[in-house]
Amino acid sequence: MILQQLLWCKLQAAYVSKSDDNNVDCFTIRRVPGYVRSLESDRKRYDCRILPLGLYLRNDQDEDNEIEKLKLEVVSIFLQEFNLLERGWEDFFEQVGKSPSSGRPTRPLEHFYHDSELEMRTKGNMSSEELRAVLTFDVVFIAAFYIFRYKEFGGAAIDFFCGCPRLIHHLNAIFRRDTVWFHLENFHQDIFFLLENQVPLFMFQNVFRVPIISRRLPEFSFDGFVADIVFHTLKSSGLPHASAVGNDITFEDCDHLLACLHKVVCMDDSTTSSSHRSLSAQRLSCRGTSRKMSRASPLSVRWTEKSTMPTASELRRVGIRCRGISTGVSGIRFVKSFFRFKAKLYLPKIAIQGDTDKWLVNMCAYEWMNKEIRPKKLTVFMQIMDNLIDTEEDVQLMRRGRKDEPVIAVHHLGEDKMVAELFNNLLKNFPHADVSSFEDLKSVIDEIQVWHRSPRRRQVTSFVDRVGAEPWYVVTLLVAFVLLAVAILQTIYTVWGFYNQG
Repeated sequence: MILQQLLWCKLQAAYVSKSDDNNVDCFTIRRVPGYVRSLESDRKRYDCRILPLGLYLRNDQDEDNEIEKLKLEVVSIFLQEFNLLERGWEDFFEQVGKSPSSGRPTRPLEHFYHDSELEMRTKGNMSSEELRAVLTFDVVFIAAFYIFRYKEFGGAAIDFFCGCPRLIHHLNAIFRRDTVWFHLENFHQDIFFLLENQVPLFMFQNVFRVPIISRRLPEFSFDGFVADIVFHTLKSSGLPHASAVGNDITFEDCDHLLACLHKVVCMDDSTTSSSHRSLSAQRLSCRGTSRKMSRASPLSVRWTEKSTMPTASELRRVGIRCRGISTGVSGIRFVKSFFRFKAKLYLPKIAIQGDTDKWLVNMCAYEWMNKEIRPKKLTVFMQIMDNLIDTEEDVQLMRRGRKDEPVIAVHHLGEDKMVAELFNNLLKNFPHADVSSFEDLKSVIDEIQVWHRSPRRRQVTSFVDRVGAEPWYVVTLLVAFVLLAVAILQTIYTVWGFYNQG
């Protein structure tokens, strides 16, 4: 474990120094380390070769294979629809590959990618024009695929393309062919979000900024288009995300689709009521903290031990129940009851599916390999889930609640034990995240620790649980109380009568 963490640190240091030497931002599209792949039982599940995009594995592909032919056909149809073939391919490639004039600092296309193997095998053999052409093919293919998919899942952005019925008809005919559909059935939408498969987002945006295309799509909103892609992906994958983040969401600060997905996963729900805010989080705006919090020794902020956060079953013993809400991983809340003997820990809902580990490992790897992302919110959330879930009993507690309240709404792994193993093994090769800069979450953890150390709450919770599990216990207590009251009254009556006679 120590050796693996040292490798992580060396890897990050190498990227940072390389970035500084070239005076560019952090490279955001990289290879995933081999030991991240080894977290999965089947390494082929993290395989970009099914549909290679971007620059990685580009030299491994035969230009005459089915996928490359499909890309060429789709791009040709797209250009024909907007009468762009008359001007030639090169003119279109140049417009799409043009660096944005505003927003983040401009940088060459190759500076979005960084890998020694890539430099030796790809960059050295490709001119700037070839690089631009390869990436343009990929972004147009992705755009066309999602235009086709919008017709399937009814995204709101389908209204943007109402003026292009012929394009939708041709794309439907292409993607519905038996040979093509066979390939599409072999990958899910997660193939577009693998870290190694990313393409620069500004090129994606430039496709719809080409004058001829923008005039045909006057109502088009790039942020709305990407938002539909991201939210449909999150809904189908079951990953945590806010139910509503407002209509003003923008992806100008994102370098690729995976960054857009990560941004929404880490956002808080803007509609979360103030009653769901942690009391300790509310205290952050005050000048002081309560005496309890000042006396409490804080939890280790480096998450070096499993005991940092009590398990769900341990929390249950002190009256804390875990409940799920529709929010991103920043939306963890701790809410006390009026009498302060019960509380609820609100956690983002997550649905466990067969490829959930693939999604989470991929996004955590992106978090750790991008020095600009601080704090590492998703990794911290996964470490909290790892601490909360140790056994099947913990998984069962996470599945309890009303219809819309369980943290783990549903899972398709067959047994609760497999869910526990998923969370316990997911980040075993990752370094521990530092939560000290994540103020809201740190305050929640501190407050849970203070609550967990109270023996009185354990006793009250134990009594309430026993009463609920054994109703006869209450009847026995009531009968005993009535008999005791009758005996006291009888004694008082006897003594009172004796003194009256005297």
